[in-house]
Parts: sequence; C-alpha cells; structure tokens
Amino acid sequence: MGTPLPPNEPGEDCTVCWGTDKTFGPGHTPKYLWLRITELTPGAFWNPALEAELLLPHLLVQTEAPCGYGLMTPNISYSWGFAYGRTYVLVADISTGRSFLSNNPDDECATSVRDWWTEGSQVAAYGGLGTISWNPEYLE
Repeated sequence: MGTPLPPNEPGEDCTVCWGTDKTFGPGHTPKYLWLRITELTPGAFWNPALEAELLLPHLLVQTEAPCGYGLMTPNISYSWGFAYGRTYVLVADISTGRSFLSNNPDDECATSVRDWWTEGSQVAAYGGLGTISWNPEYLE
C-alpha cells in the first residue's frame, strides 16, 4: 500500500475534473498533488546528475489557474494541468529546456500519462510514466 499521503486542503475549484458528474467526483479540488515519475529511459540530452531528483515523489502546488499544478526546483520544472478535452504534462530540465516527460493526451482528467517521445528524439528522457495522486482527507 505504500506510505500514506499527507493531509491535503481545498484549493480553488477546478470545474473541469471536480464537481457533480465530473471524473473526480463532487469533492473539493485539492491544493496539492503528488507526482511520481517512473520508467524513464535516458535520451540524447540525459543528465545523470538529475536522475535521483526525478525519481523522487514531488508535491505539486495548485497554481493561479485552478486546474494547473506546478513545482520549480533549481534544476527541473514540473507541471500538470487539466483542460476541457485534454491533460497537459511537462517535466523539463531548466538549463536546457529538454523534456523528461511530456504529453497532452485527449483525456481531460488523466491521472497517469505516458511520455509521447520515443527513442531517437532530441530529449533528456523518453518513455516515462507520470502518475498523480492526492489525499482526499480534509477536502470535504
């Protein structure tokens, strides 16, 4: 079952995914999402010094857009967002702008996204899987 997620708190309502008859149900939109990246394959611009950071779980914070979440570390930018008809995901090396994980599938409330780049692409990594989760405790 793994380590329990820490309690959350309500954020601004993202009506794309949360609410009556919405994918994530009628509860409040969480202020925090956990992002875990797995299955990365080094690409042409792989930076091995960043591997340990990439494979840690990251706490993304709701941005000024209620359906967007992000985190910026000194080395990597992490973002996950929901829009009508689409989910946007980008994890990139700040120094080069090359992606570790990137996709925008035709699924407006995806909680798991596979990188769309393949071997031979001019990216830092390809083939990875990003998965988000959150603790619904305290969101009622």
